[in-house]
Amino acid sequence: MDMQDFSADLEKHITKIGKDVQTFVERITEEFTAETAFSPLADVLESENDFQLKMDIPGCEKEDLTISLKNSVLTISGERKIVTEESYVIKKSERQDGTFSRSFALPDDVSAAEIKASFKNGVLSVILPKSSVLRNPTNIKID
Repeated sequence: MDMQDFSADLEKHITKIGKDVQTFVERITEEFTAETAFSPLADVLESENDFQLKMDIPGCEKEDLTISLKNSVLTISGERKIVTEESYVIKKSERQDGTFSRSFALPDDVSAAEIKASFKNGVLSVILPKSSVLRNPTNIKID
């Protein structure tokens, strides 16, 4: 085997390894982003009497969502499933689906017992009333 044949053979192997690495990285990246990419967008608003959290989750049903409160952290989790009719083949897909979980630390003045949530037109609204006890502090007399 002369040097020219050796160089051509080496170049073929390096090209094949490069293609294999690229395919592997693309496959891993697709799996990683498919599992973690879906994160619904949210707004947090504040008024004198309450906080309001609004989260866009189009394509979800109310039954697909869970809201929990633990240690002053509100967690909203769920799953959005994009279903395609069997007679169609996806040619391009930009909408994300999958499971998600978003957590929000609550301020001390939120009255946890009065939190209310509603879901309409793909928007989750959570009302977090401020505690009137903390909002209207009283002066304590010093004896």
